[in-house]
Amino acid sequence: QALKKRLELLTDFRTRNNARIITGKKAHTFAYRQQEVVDQEPSIKDFKDRWPALFQQKEVNEFQRLMAVPLKERFMAQLDLHANQLIRVIRAKGGATHQKIADIMDTLDQ
Repeated sequence: QALKKRLELLTDFRTRNNARIITGKKAHTFAYRQQEVVDQEPSIKDFKDRWPALFQQKEVNEFQRLMAVPLKERFMAQLDLHANQLIRVIRAKGGATHQKIADIMDTLDQ
């Protein structure tokens, strides 16, 4: 039953102008999604692949409203906090990754 609801939601998400239908189906799948997060602890990527409707800007705004968490500002602050360590990891990479970011890293060095 829950799998069927998830698949219906996924199909409806891919169809335009279905906001009202999607909202209703999200309400019906809340308990299933909650159980999935608690029991399976999926990665964000896997969860986003399974429940893409939850990652729309409207949903992010609703999360911020309910939780009073400024996500973008919090992300940027954490990025600033960990920037040096992140740069060290990036510099340690070799191969294609190193080539792709070499120009960016040169700019940071200036």
